[in-house]
Amino acid sequence: MECVKGERRLRQVGKKKMMEHVLDSGTKRRHMKFKTKAFALMLSAATIFTSIFPAGQVMAGTEDAVEKQKKTEITAEGSIGSEVHVKLSAGGSVRLFSESTDKKVTSTDQGENTVSDHGQTAVSTPINKEGYNLSFREAVNGPLDVTFQALDGYHISTYRVTKDGGATEEKKFSDHPKQVKEKIELGKKVFVLEVSFEKDASTVEKQQEIQNKVSGNSENNKPVEDTSVQPKTFYKAKTNWTGQGSVVFKDSTTEKTFKAGDTVELFFSTAMGHTVKEIQVTGADGQKIASFGPADYPLTFTMPTQDVTVSGIFTDVTDAYFSQRSASLESQYPNLGMTGFAELGVKQASPFARIRRARSLMAVPSSINAWSEGQILYEAYHYGGGNWYAGHFGSMIDRHFKVAVDGHDDVRAYCLEPMIQGVDNSKSNPYRFNASNARISEVTDPTYIRVAYYGFDEAANVIGTHDAGAQALLAHVALAKVAHDNVAGFSNNIWNTSTSGTLARLAQQLIDRCATKGLPSGKEVRAYVVNPNGGKQALGFAVASDNKGKVSLHKSAELSELCSGNSHYNLAGAVYGIYADPELNNQVGTLTTNENGDTGSIEVTYGTYYAKELTAPKGFYKNDEVYQVNVNGGNQNARFEASDIPMNDPISVLLSKRDKETGKDSPLGGASLEGAEYTVKYYDTDMATDPAAIGINPVRTWVFKTDAKGRIRLNGLTNENISKVFVSGDDLYKDEFGNIIFPLGILTIQETKAPTGYLIDNQVFVAKTTESNSVVRTNNLPISDAINSAEQAKRGDLAITKTIAGTGREMPRVRFEIKSKTTGETHVVMTDENGYYSTSSDFIPHSFKTNQGENSHAGVWFGADTKVDDSKGALPFDTYIVTELPSKDNYGYDLVQTEITVSENAVTVSTGNLKNYHVDLQTQASYTKDGSKTVNPKDTKAQVTDVLAYTNLTPGREYTVKGIAMDQATQKPLLIGGKEVTVEAKFTPQGNTEKVSGTATVTFTFDATKIKEGTTIVIYQTLYWNDMEFQSHRNMNSLEQTVYIPSIHTTATNAATGKKTGSATAKSQIKDVVNYRGLTIGKEYTIKGKLMDKATGLVVTDAKGREVTAEKTFKAEAVNGSVELIYELDASLLGGKTTVVFENLYYNGNLYVAHNDLNDVDQTIPFGKIKTTAMGKDTGNKLSPIGKKVTIVDSVSYKNLIPGETYTMKGKLMDKATGKELLVNGKPLTAEKTFVAKESNGSVEITFTLDSSLLSGKTTVVFENIQQDGIDLAIHADIEDKDQTVFFPEVHTKAMDVNTKDQVASLGVTAISDVFYYGNLIPGETYTVKGTAIDQKTGKAILYQGKEVTAETTFTATNASGELHMNFNLDTSKYLGQTIVIVDDLYDAKGVLLAAHNDRNNVDQSIYVPQIHTTALDAASHSHKALAEKQTTIVDTITYTNLIVGKEYTVKGKLMDKATGKELLVNGKPVVAEKTFVAESVNGSVDITFTLDSSNLAGKSTVVFEQCFYDGKLVAAHENIHDAGQTVNFYAKPKAPKTSDSFDLILWGSLMALAAASAIVIVRRRRRDTKVNQ
Repeated sequence: MECVKGERRLRQVGKKKMMEHVLDSGTKRRHMKFKTKAFALMLSAATIFTSIFPAGQVMAGTEDAVEKQKKTEITAEGSIGSEVHVKLSAGGSVRLFSESTDKKVTSTDQGENTVSDHGQTAVSTPINKEGYNLSFREAVNGPLDVTFQALDGYHISTYRVTKDGGATEEKKFSDHPKQVKEKIELGKKVFVLEVSFEKDASTVEKQQEIQNKVSGNSENNKPVEDTSVQPKTFYKAKTNWTGQGSVVFKDSTTEKTFKAGDTVELFFSTAMGHTVKEIQVTGADGQKIASFGPADYPLTFTMPTQDVTVSGIFTDVTDAYFSQRSASLESQYPNLGMTGFAELGVKQASPFARIRRARSLMAVPSSINAWSEGQILYEAYHYGGGNWYAGHFGSMIDRHFKVAVDGHDDVRAYCLEPMIQGVDNSKSNPYRFNASNARISEVTDPTYIRVAYYGFDEAANVIGTHDAGAQALLAHVALAKVAHDNVAGFSNNIWNTSTSGTLARLAQQLIDRCATKGLPSGKEVRAYVVNPNGGKQALGFAVASDNKGKVSLHKSAELSELCSGNSHYNLAGAVYGIYADPELNNQVGTLTTNENGDTGSIEVTYGTYYAKELTAPKGFYKNDEVYQVNVNGGNQNARFEASDIPMNDPISVLLSKRDKETGKDSPLGGASLEGAEYTVKYYDTDMATDPAAIGINPVRTWVFKTDAKGRIRLNGLTNENISKVFVSGDDLYKDEFGNIIFPLGILTIQETKAPTGYLIDNQVFVAKTTESNSVVRTNNLPISDAINSAEQAKRGDLAITKTIAGTGREMPRVRFEIKSKTTGETHVVMTDENGYYSTSSDFIPHSFKTNQGENSHAGVWFGADTKVDDSKGALPFDTYIVTELPSKDNYGYDLVQTEITVSENAVTVSTGNLKNYHVDLQTQASYTKDGSKTVNPKDTKAQVTDVLAYTNLTPGREYTVKGIAMDQATQKPLLIGGKEVTVEAKFTPQGNTEKVSGTATVTFTFDATKIKEGTTIVIYQTLYWNDMEFQSHRNMNSLEQTVYIPSIHTTATNAATGKKTGSATAKSQIKDVVNYRGLTIGKEYTIKGKLMDKATGLVVTDAKGREVTAEKTFKAEAVNGSVELIYELDASLLGGKTTVVFENLYYNGNLYVAHNDLNDVDQTIPFGKIKTTAMGKDTGNKLSPIGKKVTIVDSVSYKNLIPGETYTMKGKLMDKATGKELLVNGKPLTAEKTFVAKESNGSVEITFTLDSSLLSGKTTVVFENIQQDGIDLAIHADIEDKDQTVFFPEVHTKAMDVNTKDQVASLGVTAISDVFYYGNLIPGETYTVKGTAIDQKTGKAILYQGKEVTAETTFTATNASGELHMNFNLDTSKYLGQTIVIVDDLYDAKGVLLAAHNDRNNVDQSIYVPQIHTTALDAASHSHKALAEKQTTIVDTITYTNLIVGKEYTVKGKLMDKATGKELLVNGKPVVAEKTFVAESVNGSVDITFTLDSSNLAGKSTVVFEQCFYDGKLVAAHENIHDAGQTVNFYAKPKAPKTSDSFDLILWGSLMALAAASAIVIVRRRRRDTKVNQ
């Protein structure tokens, strides 16, 4: 019965379907009414049933998974969009959620693939295998929300989406997530979602741990292969368990056969409330070999090489569990109490108190077909007052289920789990339950059996009427109550208690009625529970059958091809005993087979019986298996199948081949026992001789080949490796496990192809396979010491001829080693006087001095375990290496080696003429780092490379060269730390000729710091091949083999004097002579030196802070020699110091030798020192006057001189600003004094007299130096030394007019400001400045108001440089056109004139007074007369003097009425003009043009007044009303001539035209001049 809330269901199916789902009662059809409480009851019942009795196998410890099944989710049907194809690997699930679907797809590694649709879980038909464990298709409207969830022990690896058109998106997860959520946009039609899960590393390790437990694999317990016994390949595994749980294989069986190495998968389940206590694995002897707990689920291991039994041990249900379970359910469903049955006084027993598992798996039906009779939507009724009223039971959906089982059809079944989807198949296409998809259990509880059997019919008596829906509902609830015994939701607080009865009371009445009924006589009634694995409803039902049946048997032969048509086998005569108990104590009958394997039958009552074979038929092994037979109503004529295995021999080794000489299974020499082919024939007769000899044909024929041990091994072969043994022939006989076997009969074995190196053996071996006391053996196989296939190896000889290459001369007494390439057996022979030797007995018998090799008269024999036989060859079939050995007779010659093969019997093989080539050796030793002959003595890991040049060596052969370093001085090996310096290297010459020349390199490594400097080393070399010395190169006087450890020594002197004193000057030189030893001739070396301060031990630095060094690169012309270094340095700061020269020798940038000794007198150079103080003689301080003759005195102190020696002190004055010599009149200022030093320290004065008039503002520094023999010894030349410094003062002035702010004088009374600049004074001293204004031309003082114009000021200098301001008042109008110069004098406090600034030509001291004159002309007449007319132009030319070039001036003019002395007015306005220009010269002119209407001015005279301005200030004017040059007179226009006088008219016109042209030319010229002046 499928119970769903009607209201929710109606929303899903629609209004139309709602009308169809109506129960027809009589003739009236009514719509359903819904009772919420009824639906709540059914939901509660379904929830509790699901939680207590889950569908399918319930894994131990997985109750949470069961709880998840309680959720119900129904969504509205949506439209179909894209088709989604999901592919999953094992280990996880994918949930697809969109507007049209909510589906969960799960795939496990046990193949339990499921699809959950809206919370309803069931096996889904779309599941199929397509490369992944699970493939599923679904129609979806997008977008799609996808949740990937990994199972325990797995993680998400990759997912890939393939959309329309093949576009692929892939995402990989490196962090091994358990859950990932994604949103995917779908394609138009279809897309593929592929998901891969991977096992966690811990899971893989756990499975390996399980396997190790079962198989016993560990480091201390590894299986040991026994090659003499064929191991068993297939083994049996079975399970054993109780009713509290089960342990089965993957296919739900309890016993299976596995091949060793197969993966065994087991599943265990427990009844609710029970848990796994232990899973034991026991071996064939009953001993426990492993134990597992619930954490190991699922149990997966590799089948070991023995039979095993897996037993499940489960815990009992505890009261605490049920208390906890009840509390849990009540807390989840508080409104669905569990007191309904308690009110009736019904005892709440354990949920499994009455339900028990079937007695054995074979006692229940192996399969059940189930289907639905259809569903009816109806209203249940309330019975009261003899009538039924709608609403009593609520609105229900009743699905009538039927099953077919064990021959019983149309058996009524009831759902035991409401709210879970049931089967909806039809009878014509029923749903088939079997061990792969469900657990089928028999129930032995009597009440359950009676309710399942009588419930439907008795329900009619309880409710008082026959109504299929009500009967089915009541029987369903009653059976579920019996099954669970504590169904929740039947309490008065839920059901309507106002009526005369409840569904709970009616269900209990039905249980009570059925419990008191007896079962029908002569019938066997059995009840069952079907728990599906895929999430479908559990079903309960009962069937009744007669209790009499029959048992019969059919026997067949396994491996029928083995015995078919073979007289050694017959199925008749097999006897089976039939027993009523599994212990086989109560035999109820016997069955005997005929030749077809069939038996008659015996009658038995219903029950379980056991059959076992007592006697096996002819040629067959007895079958000890016990068969369980169930005889019941569904299986009344029980016929069981049994089979026997025909006797056979799984021969492990068919043949063993031996060497005839050694009698062993190993070949002689280079021969092989592998690959011999034998033809094997099988006959189904019994004979002691070859049946082919009398014309009998074999049944089957095969060709086999031997392995490396000469054996034909048949055990352990598979289809993959059988080709190693089987060559060709008929089909092989094989058992069910694939092992090669042979039936009873005759085998003949004969070699048809000999192996390599042996002669064929034609013997025929006859073996017989027989049985005795059920033991099968094959006798007379050629596998023992007595019977085997022994063969003779091929034997031959070799001959050697030895000569010298080039001469052909034989080489006697040369020893050769002959070595087997296969076995390594080795013997030595020697050539005779003719250079010849042969192993043949014809030359020397094998038995004479066998293998002594002391001379050419000793025989040879190969085969240590064989007897010497002069009739055979000395050498077995093999390839031999013939090697020449060194001696005094062939020393210096390359040794010969060759290979020969003995492949034919009794044949002598010649080596040919083996020629010896003389080897020449030459060596070239050098220092590895630079290729020179000189080794760096500082190299702690020095290497010397010796190149060995050779001739006549064999290409492709590996040689060894050994070298040793010798001390040339001692003629003995060089010792470092008491050990010799040696080296060894291997090399292989290359080439394609018989002999080649080339080079080989060896490298010596040693600590050169431990070798005395100056040591000469000679390298010796020795050549080896195969550890045999055959040539060497040893010559103590060979330069090519020699290298050196170098050394140096130095001597330093003053380069200028050749003495041990240095010059503390800027250009000092020291010469250092370096003597060297042990350098390489022709190589380039570098000597680097440093000048060291003896007092500090630090490198001396020059005046610029640079280290004083010297360097020289040279080529060594001899092994021993010398080189000079010159140190050029500024030693000006080394006065008073003592220095030492250090020298280092370098090659290729590497330091080789150093000579650095601070106390070495030969390397030492001392220096002296001086100091000076200078001042002005007149001032007595650091200031010297500016004058024609001044004196400077310099006092020089010295130290570190030699008393009594004569020195010369020399000085010169330097210009501090330039750092160069101070020049006066182009000559330097110097002084000197020669004196005799009375003491080491003293002083001397030097006087400088000079003209300093040109040294204004300069600072001089006195430089001094002391000499001896004309060479500077010490210099004091510090340009910054204050003591050596004397200052020459500097003065300068800048004059300007206070009005114009420039050197242009304003017109009239004004003031001139003089800025007095001074420099190079001594701050803090008092000075006086006196100034005078003079006329530049006369040099006389300017007078103003009758007095000279002067100024004076006294000041104290705060700085060396500064400025003063003085004003001079005067009237410039008295000095128009003249230049005024301001001159100044500077005095010190003593009144000593220090400096004067009195240069009349100094521009900065000058003030320029301008002056202008003007000349006005009529532009037309170019005269002072102008025609009074409408437009008249007057041009005034202004001449100026004493302007400043480059300055901008403005001239302004106006016309004056000469008669009135006032401005001339034309039309009431004055006539003016102006012009701005830049003076291009000191003196010049500029034109101004006046244009006016003079038509009314006839008879008048006008005077032009002009003014000159600078920066808006008046600087000059010319305004003289009486100046004729500025005057223009206007006259009236003359009367016109008479018209009759044509000549006068023409003349007059010509004159007028000429005058006009001239006027135009003049005007244009003046305009042009005006533009130029501008």
